[in-house]
Amino acid sequence: MSAHAGNAKQHGRRVRQIVRLTVCALVCTVAAAAAADVADLRLYAVRPDVFDYLFTSVSIGADGKPLLAFKDLSGTTRFVHVGDRVGDWDLVSYHQQSELVFKASVGARLAVDTSTATLRHATGQERTLIRGAPLEQAGHMACLVSLKTGAWAYGRGGDTVTLDAGTVTVKTVGEASAQVQSLGRSFEVALASDAEREDVMARWRAQQAEVEARFRQQAEAQRLQQAGRVAAEHEAAARMTAHTPARPATFSFGVEYRYPTEYEVVPYIVRLVDGRYLTQAIVVPTRFRTRIIGHSLETY
Repeated sequence: MSAHAGNAKQHGRRVRQIVRLTVCALVCTVAAAAAADVADLRLYAVRPDVFDYLFTSVSIGADGKPLLAFKDLSGTTRFVHVGDRVGDWDLVSYHQQSELVFKASVGARLAVDTSTATLRHATGQERTLIRGAPLEQAGHMACLVSLKTGAWAYGRGGDTVTLDAGTVTVKTVGEASAQVQSLGRSFEVALASDAEREDVMARWRAQQAEVEARFRQQAEAQRLQQAGRVAAEHEAAARMTAHTPARPATFSFGVEYRYPTEYEVVPYIVRLVDGRYLTQAIVVPTRFRTRIIGHSLETY
């Protein structure tokens, strides 16, 4: 084997070793970043597992048919008719009804809307929802929150949620902790402490204030733009007025008088008492003109 071939072979081994080390470093970096993201997760709240949609209200659509509103876990409201789809479910029926319920605050029985809506899944499962009442299911639901960004998401066992531009699969949900999986590794997410909850609330308040400030800036920019447009229109109108000779304004008060301008002579035959006939001429107006009779005033 020549010295050149030996050097090339040794160089190839070095390159492969560098590539392996680089790949290992990248994998370790990604794993560490994923672990860091999961380490920032906390269990903000544990709630009874509820159905994906809440039947919130009913209204009458433009077609005269009931229009039902359903809110999902993310807070999005969908408006559908019977026969339409709500996510993976079909709205198959709606029954309007009410019940008399005693209200201690007023000391009387009041009518409460207890209308129901039935949803059917492609698998054949059906869920009957009462207006305004959440449909609970067996198990728990976790509200996961990121201490780093304040992002939050609801998830039950088996759900995959997105937080901080990454996905986390919820394995199990307990009353004080949750088991999650990220990049093939399992982690336990603990319940948030009071201090962490306060930090998250402060972050949410800051984000809300930022959104409101951005809306105010946009509204102010639109107001200034509108004011500039109105000022430009007034300036253009002023320039046009300055180069346009003044025209008098005329005010009139009077009545319309219609009079004939052309006539036609029409023969008219009259029978006399002695039996003779006499032809006479009658003048009939054929064209008219209308004038205003009154007073007018011109001002500058």
